[in-house]
Amino acid sequence: MNYTPVILNRLIDAYEQRGLFCTADSKKHQGIFLSVEKAFPEYTDPYNEGAYQEINEAIEYLRQRGILQGDKDKRGQYVKLRFRIETIDLCYQLTGRAVLGETRQIMLEKLNGWETGNSEILERFRTAQIEQLHKNKPVGHGIGDQLQKLEDVLLALSALMKLRSETYVRNFSNAIFADSKRFQKIQGSVESILCTYGGQELTKHTALSTFNLVNNPTYVMFKGFLHININGQEIHLEKIPGGISLPSMAVPAVRNVSIEGTSLITVENLTTYHDEPVCQNAIIYLGGFHNSIRTDLLKLIYAGNRDKGYFHKGDIDVYGFVILENLKKKTGIPFSPLEMDLETLKEFESYHLVRPLNVSDRKILHIPQLAPYQDILTYMEQHDCKAEQESRQALRLLRKE
Repeated sequence: MNYTPVILNRLIDAYEQRGLFCTADSKKHQGIFLSVEKAFPEYTDPYNEGAYQEINEAIEYLRQRGILQGDKDKRGQYVKLRFRIETIDLCYQLTGRAVLGETRQIMLEKLNGWETGNSEILERFRTAQIEQLHKNKPVGHGIGDQLQKLEDVLLALSALMKLRSETYVRNFSNAIFADSKRFQKIQGSVESILCTYGGQELTKHTALSTFNLVNNPTYVMFKGFLHININGQEIHLEKIPGGISLPSMAVPAVRNVSIEGTSLITVENLTTYHDEPVCQNAIIYLGGFHNSIRTDLLKLIYAGNRDKGYFHKGDIDVYGFVILENLKKKTGIPFSPLEMDLETLKEFESYHLVRPLNVSDRKILHIPQLAPYQDILTYMEQHDCKAEQESRQALRLLRKE
């Protein structure tokens, strides 16, 4: 093994982490040392003579180039060597690494000049990262000092904000990068940015679909007392056991929806959709987060059925209430929570059908958006509990109803 580039990269890392590339502070420049045994435990391993010789060869070479300074001890081993910081340019040259100060300056210029359009998310991200760079800190969200990754993330975010219909991830990636798999390399960073600057309702699992970017086709499912007109074809769902599933690409073809029952109930997950009894209601599973396609569908339904009741059944946790509030805000429909009340939570708790809160839950328990639910949220905090929609069916099974 050639230890020379390994040692050089360690020295450059130490130099960059101290921010020495952007300061003339003599105190900061006083001493970067390489502790050989700490950096390379194999150096003192009596059964690894090869590593001992290879490390010595690398150190000798770097001493000859004037990069490292120090001598062997009485045992003939190097213990601690001083890095001569004035040779940093040579280190960059030998490794082929870009000078960090120059890289961050280019990243700063890229962010300063990036057009964010009307995207609040993109603008907030841009502003925050400019502030990071001014503090001599790397860009966040897993981007670090990777210029190409920053450019890719900015391109992806800009394109994502313009999506108006559901688009598959690989097609999206191919359209932007001419590479169907390239987006996967930055997906984690994009999701992190959307969750940080896009609102409390977004999670890693819902962030992309909220902006119409999906891995696979998604569906909206309907059942119960509902009449749907799709391009002139009338479908009476009360005559179809279990209802129907409509792919998202077909949702814009819905011309009219008539609620023939008393209420419309939206549910968060597929299991609850199948478990929920119809009971003169219309039930919709939206198949994911409420992106523009689903929001427009709900608005269409409400426009023709304002006299009906509107309910949402979600998890009894902070995110369940955040999703409910977001649903109300986006659609303008006065949804009421269904089986998301304190009495239901206590009932689940009595049958041990609750889980403890996590750090993320506690962070947003008392955000202003959730003010209408403070009674139940306070109880959740005091009793360290939350529940899922599936708890209702679990309770039926326990009671053998």
